[in-house]
Amino acid sequence: MNRKAILSVGVNDFLSTNDQWDVVTVLNTEAAIEKFHQMHFDVVVFTFTAAEDAVKLKKLFLFQQAGIILLQSNNSDLINDEIKNAVEKREQSNTHTFSIVDDALKGSMLPITIQ
Repeated sequence: MNRKAILSVGVNDFLSTNDQWDVVTVLNTEAAIEKFHQMHFDVVVFTFTAAEDAVKLKKLFLFQQAGIILLQSNNSDLINDEIKNAVEKREQSNTHTFSIVDDALKGSMLPITIQ
């Protein structure tokens, strides 16, 4: 399993790097934008961030990377579980299925038969 990269925007005393993910913490919007352009992040967590800054960054990050997970949390007890659940949910939804229909001669205008 690949290690996930997490960008934490705001004060972060509770989310740290472990065996499942790497955490990069920034304190302001300019640093968040700079780090986002330097690295590929799977999850962005907004902690104790001003509402207008969070809205601005969410719009920018979703425009730049459509599949990113955005979480808003100030609860240090639940954030690890929220991240795990969001990543698992995204990985399950990304399973691709293929359907192949083999009836190419069915809709032809001339009657074609293979003998």
